[in-house]
Amino acid sequence: MLIAAATGAAALSDNSFLTHLTTGRRILEGHLPSTDPYSFTAYGHPWVIQSWFASLLYGLTYNIGHGAGLRLMVAVISALIAAVLWRLSRSVRSIVVRLAVVAPAILIGTVVWGPRPLLFGLLGFVLLLLILVEERDPRWLIPIMWIWVNTHGSFPLGIVLIVVYGIGVWFDHGSVTHVIRTFKWAIGGTILGAVSPLGPKLLWFPIALLSKQSVLDAMIEWRAPGFQVTWQRMFLLTIVAAFAFAPRLPEGRRYRVLLPAVVFVALGLTAVRNIGLATFVLTPLLAAELHDVGSLAGNVRSRSYTVMAATLAAVTIAVVGVRLSQPSFDLSGFPVTAIDWLQAHGRLGPDHRLAAKDVVGNYLEFRSEGRVKVFIDDRVDMFPASVVNDERTLLKASKDWQEPLDRWHIDTILWDSDDPLATVLAESPKWKRVGSFT
Repeated sequence: MLIAAATGAAALSDNSFLTHLTTGRRILEGHLPSTDPYSFTAYGHPWVIQSWFASLLYGLTYNIGHGAGLRLMVAVISALIAAVLWRLSRSVRSIVVRLAVVAPAILIGTVVWGPRPLLFGLLGFVLLLLILVEERDPRWLIPIMWIWVNTHGSFPLGIVLIVVYGIGVWFDHGSVTHVIRTFKWAIGGTILGAVSPLGPKLLWFPIALLSKQSVLDAMIEWRAPGFQVTWQRMFLLTIVAAFAFAPRLPEGRRYRVLLPAVVFVALGLTAVRNIGLATFVLTPLLAAELHDVGSLAGNVRSRSYTVMAATLAAVTIAVVGVRLSQPSFDLSGFPVTAIDWLQAHGRLGPDHRLAAKDVVGNYLEFRSEGRVKVFIDDRVDMFPASVVNDERTLLKASKDWQEPLDRWHIDTILWDSDDPLATVLAESPKWKRVGSFT
């Protein structure tokens, strides 16, 4: 929980989050957008703000506690996820082995968890998993699913989890009564999610999003992991370890933890964004496999344990407090200096059109509170495929790279100098470099 909370309290730098925050503040002003208000390439295009409730929470928290309040909220949710994961490892006898079981999900979480609305989806998923594993009261799924439906489009994966877990229980020759009740209450909470300002649109949003597969393929988080970075290699090692120990699964509780792991690991291997969910279902699988390994029992309690717990709690508060005292936004990953220059020279007004990458669009929306219309941002669910293809053309500097610029009447370009587009621009008589910034 200390690791999760400290990570969650880090400075805010996610480009997508900046747009969610801007939208939340707009909602608080009484404007829940139904069309795109941010770009000149899709202005007025229908937009279903599937994560409207997350944006609203961001806006409310920011108005009350500013950036520190937002970071505290992320820290609390992250710590809660870590606590539930620890609970899911409860069957492990050894405290050392139990730490090893939970460690992969927590350490990978320091990378894949973040302030985006996905964090609410992760919390909903892990709470649902706890309800299934410990046969908790499924009526809690009414508020859990309502929040999940209105904060992130991953909620159908919760239904998938229940079905797969139920099949596993059936293979284990166990009673599926609780699973069926859980399914009914989850469906009820999902349908109730349509009781919102956006109505039933939220329920078929995931289907509409998946229909844009050609657009999603261009996004890194929707691609299969390449295992070129440390945290993805850790995920791969966790998979190998989990299935290597599969013969140790106890009879009668084997398939209920094994089948969800197979399904969600497969999803994690097809899209990076699903790796967080895969690590969650691997936790009870590893716990079942290693429940009797080790000798240092974790259920022994003494005063030293109380002192240790109090010390860790104090350290957590201190670490989070120090982090919150630091600047709340880390904008070093954005071209702040270049945009300062453009603003000083009047190139961000309504008389000019700026072409920049999607991450820059998110930053501009946050910085200008939506007043500066952008070329594109990372809302792949909203932009027409033609606009996304125009950005791809510029990214690749294809032979027809000038066409998108002419089509959208672009007169200013902000781009990385080591990208192919910068090279062709430097060779073109139509364009002149007016500044170079770091």
